[in-house]
Amino acid sequence: MAAKARQLWFGFLEAGEKGSPVIRDHSLDTGQSWTTYLFNMRKGRIIEYRRDIVESKLRELTQEELDVVADMEAAYNSVRPDFIPRAEKRSVPPPRKMSRKVDLELDDVGLDTDMPFFDFDDEGSGAQA
Repeated sequence: MAAKARQLWFGFLEAGEKGSPVIRDHSLDTGQSWTTYLFNMRKGRIIEYRRDIVESKLRELTQEELDVVADMEAAYNSVRPDFIPRAEKRSVPPPRKMSRKVDLELDDVGLDTDMPFFDFDDEGSGAQA
């Protein structure tokens, strides 16, 4: 549990009327160095933000705001199992269609089995077998 507590950071995103308590889970990777994931409590989902914009707007929770930590963690834990980070989505190759081997009888493809077989020698002239 201690490792999990260290990977979660609880803070507040100062964005005017759109400001919200947020959680940064350091184990989530966007696959891009210039973006980060934050759980936005107001929106109730994990959102990808540009680091250069969002990091200057993040702050620690005040003492008065600490009472929402348990609710934030519960809300985060309810959406986290269904969230797949972009980096993980890329690492999984798309499913490949399996080809089916089909055994065909000569009659199934319309070949006449009564036709004589021609054996071509190296010079290309056909000699009936």
